[in-house]
Amino acid sequence: MLEHTSVNDIIRDLDSLTQLIQNSEYEYPKSKFIYKYHDGTYFVGLDANNKSFAPTRIDTDYYTRLEEFKAQFERSLSDTLKCEFWYEIDTLGNVKNIEIVEHATETIDEAVKEFYSSFRFIPANDGTQKLNYRNNDVIYFLGKRKK
Repeated sequence: MLEHTSVNDIIRDLDSLTQLIQNSEYEYPKSKFIYKYHDGTYFVGLDANNKSFAPTRIDTDYYTRLEEFKAQFERSLSDTLKCEFWYEIDTLGNVKNIEIVEHATETIDEAVKEFYSSFRFIPANDGTQKLNYRNNDVIYFLGKRKK
């Protein structure tokens, strides 16, 4: 495998790992879960030991609303579509800066942004302060094959 990997790719990967370690800002064990992006937002990895650090959706009916939301588009789809996006949750628990990275359709993309930004969260934290948080998510719209 190393035969087919350029030296530049290996160095770039090592630089990324080094930067990730340097950007944790936290001592172990927090450094195992909380990572800082270059722009000051954080990612909190989910684990049974750190659920209290990750953001928590306040809306308890999310999955019901998600199914209803998907159903309004799935009735007219013949193929399955995937809409993948990045989002941020600020220190007040608001979803913002939604960026679609794998487009479904223009209509679905805009609807996903509106739908996802309608939810509120208890913000991510490091045990002492609230953190701006970034992560990605995917919504699949299951089309019905027409015969």
